[in-house]
Amino acid sequence: MPQPRTTPEFLLLKSDGKLLALYFRNIARVVLPQDPVLQQTQEEERKALRFKVKGVTGHANLTMGYLEHGLGWTPSYLVSLKDDKTAQLTMQAVLVNDAEDLKDTDFFFVVGVPNFAYANIPSPMALQQSLLEFMQAASRRDDMGGRYSNALMAQKAEGDMSAFAAAPPSFGGTTEELQGVQEEDLFLYSRKNVTLARGERATYNVFSETVNCEHIYEWNLEDQPRVDGFGNAQNVNSGSDRSMKDNVWHSLRLKNTTKFPWTSAPTMVISGTRPLSQDTVPYTPKNANSNLKLTIATDIRASHEENEVERQKEIQRRRNYNYDQVTVEGKLTIRTTRAKKCG
Repeated sequence: MPQPRTTPEFLLLKSDGKLLALYFRNIARVVLPQDPVLQQTQEEERKALRFKVKGVTGHANLTMGYLEHGLGWTPSYLVSLKDDKTAQLTMQAVLVNDAEDLKDTDFFFVVGVPNFAYANIPSPMALQQSLLEFMQAASRRDDMGGRYSNALMAQKAEGDMSAFAAAPPSFGGTTEELQGVQEEDLFLYSRKNVTLARGERATYNVFSETVNCEHIYEWNLEDQPRVDGFGNAQNVNSGSDRSMKDNVWHSLRLKNTTKFPWTSAPTMVISGTRPLSQDTVPYTPKNANSNLKLTIATDIRASHEENEVERQKEIQRRRNYNYDQVTVEGKLTIRTTRAKKCG
């Protein structure tokens, strides 16, 4: 059983060859000389590695690489509508450092799904586990069949936009574009000379460019089976699910004409200084399109119905069950009160 740590009650002071013991609670004032020694060196044993390099008699330069937890980044976008056909898209990266102090470090913000299957298993060179423990940890990883990757952390942000009240904001002139490079199925944005202490965060603008956009209206209908897996009839024309599925969304179709692929990230859409919506831009390769939802078009009403128009009895038999052939007719209806033509 560990012993409780006791607080020292006396201060031992050596003066004129004598050792004086002073009770802590009786000390009211301490006067130190001009250059006092306030730090004490304490030696302790730690594990270390000694390398033997074959064929080298003097010094050799070694480069060490390792995986570190606690480093990650969060992407986000700002879409500023200019007119009906163009928008300014600005990408921002928030770097999170909960690992170690960094000085003049070259960083790469990765777009894609990096695969480091054994990131949580220390190397035997770390002298932290035996060979048996290492093999058992690797075996557990294989049995789990899990997949490690850097996750994107989505967050909401609100700011005071009163400074932009006089004129619509422009973000292009304040953006220092990062360099990007393709590595197999990954895309890397690079940032050099990053100095960031452990526990700190930093924000970097990645790029800001004008892209083509198109206002569209989306009505996505799902196939609704009229019977379940046991042949029981289902009521597909009632309930709140029906009204939700008949919603028409006003969306933006954005074309990626930039030099970079767009990673999946939360996106704020503004018009001038007015916020319009916040949703997620999906991963979009170069020269591809993606849709960004703005809001439900409340002045566009949509409905659909399905009716049985023909049935042929028992035309097929499988596994002691008789099956009918049913012909269904569907009808889609859209009504709008908008004065402006819908795209």
